[in-house]
Amino acid sequence: MGTRFHSHDHSWLAQLHGRKLWYVHSGDAAEFAANEEHPVSDPSSGSSTESHDAHQEDACSYHKHPLKGAINMRHCVASPGDIIYIPISYEHATCNLDRWTIGAGWMGDVGDISMAHQAVLDNDEASLRASFAIKHLEESQPQHDMADEAHAPESAVHLAAFTGNVDMLKALEELGEDLHLNTEGSGSALHTAAGWGHVAAVEYLVNARMHPDMAQTGSESTPLHYAASVGHAAVTRWLLSREDSQQNEEAGSDRRLKDQQGTSALDYAATNGHEEIVELLMAGAAGKHMLKEVEDTTVADIAEQRGYKGMARRLREAREKQ
Repeated sequence: MGTRFHSHDHSWLAQLHGRKLWYVHSGDAAEFAANEEHPVSDPSSGSSTESHDAHQEDACSYHKHPLKGAINMRHCVASPGDIIYIPISYEHATCNLDRWTIGAGWMGDVGDISMAHQAVLDNDEASLRASFAIKHLEESQPQHDMADEAHAPESAVHLAAFTGNVDMLKALEELGEDLHLNTEGSGSALHTAAGWGHVAAVEYLVNARMHPDMAQTGSESTPLHYAASVGHAAVTRWLLSREDSQQNEEAGSDRRLKDQQGTSALDYAATNGHEEIVELLMAGAAGKHMLKEVEDTTVADIAEQRGYKGMARRLREAREKQ
């Protein structure tokens, strides 16, 4: 329903649908919370408990019970058409006031990212090629400063995958960029494309010899984990049933693979309520074999706890038939 108090680089958010309640504080929210008692309803006991940490509260509780002693704290409601700007390091929390909300925004300053990154975001191939020409020229000088590259949180390839821009991916590959870069924070471009539902970009990257089951550095998540967790059925279907031209046979992603936490794509899809993804993952011999490895008291129970009772029942029925 919202986010608790936190802070980061300066940002803005334009509200497109639904209303969002914002709380903003120019200092550390924990400073005033540590000295003030804030009653919070405990649904399990029917009574009130005392909390002393604003970072641990449900942000929507501040709407009913504003924190006492909050210095410099302000609140407002952003409605469709409103834009809110949050200065750097300002503590802020939000509560969604309607059943669903949509916003569009940005964190940080685009002036801080490299020319190549800006060109990818602008879909400007001419500027992209110019940025590489300038980069090569600077690299030939002993005073070359790598500040732009060091500051960039993701590669230009990741940004092209994020937007699903195949033409940019092609241009970057032609310019010598490493399509296979796999980082702990962002994974590979294939993870990014799968997580944002871009089938064409996923197909292009796999055809560029990126393995569809590539494990993300650190988490060991696969592109299938990314697609399944957020409900991208088209990407999930493609990853499961793609045709490997080299083997001349169906060679889809291994749906049984688990990440570092021992979680499968089925676990993520079921606990996030993505019924179509669950059906895709359970289909065929591989899906039935995977169901045998699912523990009785995990996925179905979590799905039920989150309100997906029909899905929990479907998982249990499928499990019993094995």
